[in-house]
Amino acid sequence: MIKDIYNRFWRKTLFARKKISKQVSGIILYLAIFFFLVFIYDFGFDQSPGEEKYINLFYHLTKWILVICFGTRNFLNIFNRNKLLRVKILDLFILLSLFSLYIIHTETFFLYKYIHLLPSFKHTFIPLFSFIFIVEYSRNAVSFYTKRLNPFLILLLSFLIVIFIGGILLSLPNSTTRHISTIDIFFTSVSAVCVTGLGVIDVSKDLTLTGQIIVLMLIQIGGLGIMTFTSFIGFMFSGSEVSFQQRILQREMSIGKRINEVARIIYKVVLIMIIVEFIGAVGIYKVAPNNLFDNLFDKIFFSIFHSVAAFCNSGLSNYPGGLQNVNLRFEPFLLLNISFLIIIGGIGFPIILNFYDYLKKQIVNVWNLLVHKKRFQHVPYLINLNSRIILYTTGILLLIGFVFVFIFEYNNTLREFSFGEKLAVSFFTSATSRTAGFNAFNFGDVNFPTYILIVLLMWVGASPGGTGGGIKTTTFAIMVTNFISLAKGKERLLIDRREISVASINKSFAIVMSSILVIGLSVTLILSFDPGFSMEEIVFEAFSAFSTTGLTMGITPNLSAGSKVVLMILMLVGRVGVIATFSAFFFDFHSERIKYPKQQIELYEIN
Repeated sequence: MIKDIYNRFWRKTLFARKKISKQVSGIILYLAIFFFLVFIYDFGFDQSPGEEKYINLFYHLTKWILVICFGTRNFLNIFNRNKLLRVKILDLFILLSLFSLYIIHTETFFLYKYIHLLPSFKHTFIPLFSFIFIVEYSRNAVSFYTKRLNPFLILLLSFLIVIFIGGILLSLPNSTTRHISTIDIFFTSVSAVCVTGLGVIDVSKDLTLTGQIIVLMLIQIGGLGIMTFTSFIGFMFSGSEVSFQQRILQREMSIGKRINEVARIIYKVVLIMIIVEFIGAVGIYKVAPNNLFDNLFDKIFFSIFHSVAAFCNSGLSNYPGGLQNVNLRFEPFLLLNISFLIIIGGIGFPIILNFYDYLKKQIVNVWNLLVHKKRFQHVPYLINLNSRIILYTTGILLLIGFVFVFIFEYNNTLREFSFGEKLAVSFFTSATSRTAGFNAFNFGDVNFPTYILIVLLMWVGASPGGTGGGIKTTTFAIMVTNFISLAKGKERLLIDRREISVASINKSFAIVMSSILVIGLSVTLILSFDPGFSMEEIVFEAFSAFSTTGLTMGITPNLSAGSKVVLMILMLVGRVGVIATFSAFFFDFHSERIKYPKQQIELYEIN
């Protein structure tokens, strides 16, 4: 009887509950936008006592509005059997946390006296409010991804929105130590979000701690991927199971493999990122000299900043002069630590996940052998062809860069280093030249053979699914092997006893050609805007921007506004991808069902 009454009540109130829940979510989302604007004004500007009073009143009103909204949502969740348990627990946790804000600000509360140790009572509100609104935004973002829109356009717009928000935050008076032009502010935002590292300002001197934290957050979001970031939070805290259409889009736009694995893989990616960056920060903290920092906080922040920047393959540094500073460039263990972070971030999350699966399988085999006395179960091609191509190509490029930099620069830019330091700096330069942009010497002083090598390494860039740009290692590998295959007279491209699809070959050719065209056009425009700089310098900057590497010959801060805009566009195109950028404007949802007769076109002949 009770069950029947409950079922009838659940069916009859379904429409009303959905409508109320939608309205509550809308209120929270609009409140989030308004909160974000007030937050910017509050922490970006100095307020008078009167303004401070109204801002504090707004935070208190926000707290009670959120209490009402989440109280309503928790009540509706009781009758909603489609809601995931973790979502119900999260909403209940938020509601209890909001009530706790009221309790801890009560004078009778036993910890009330310690609240006044904080710079302001607002520091108890802001973290919780920010967490709530990030969760709500991500929930709506994941729902937005299901709409029949161009996925590449969504990706491009996501980067543009974060760049714009980053530029606004960096424009605040409390973010900078001096007046910085608008073009330089947004150039810095683009460089951080696109994890490039090209700089027109000195992050350590021109930005306050608040500004440096903003840059660090932009690097982290840009390195992880904006859609991956919102999808992680949205999938974890969405009100229902991830839809089939959401999984398809995330598989195409991120690092997913099979449709039913996308959400789980995104969780793994975020976990891997946190673990690697934490280990990297600890390693940097251990090897960084103590006498370079005024206090413990400065050293910890330096370690975190460079760990995140290195893993995300961004060459920005919050230390004066960066790693080229005389206090840092003679620290081989620091350079090697950062080099390995760069390599791990550059090879891409798919490779890391592939090796995770391989390691997991081997551990299970060993366990079964020791405990259950079972034989090893062999799984063919557990390290797939894509991973092998990336690893081989990355290893070869690292070795070539290391050997040639060591030889060509031994008595030039490396002459001030000891033999062991020469080895470390050569390896560091080889690693950073493809993706990151940190430098231990001035690239304006390198010999011409080294210059050509660095440009080539920057053009290749990182691997698919990695945190860098460029044409990617797989594209370069297919291009080279296809050239060799054609020279041998073969009609099919075989790699490791696997035939490469025609679609992959065509795509690699399109990426190579489009990258050359985009870089060539950019060089032409910069030459027209700044004819005073040499072709060699401008070509270097253009390749660095496109590959989101961030290496420079020192001309970036002195470029005109027009040239900086060109580099900004080039960084964005390099981070999003040339094909993805063009697809944002020309993508067609309709597949060609009509088949036409094939025609062979003669591309060369022997006379």
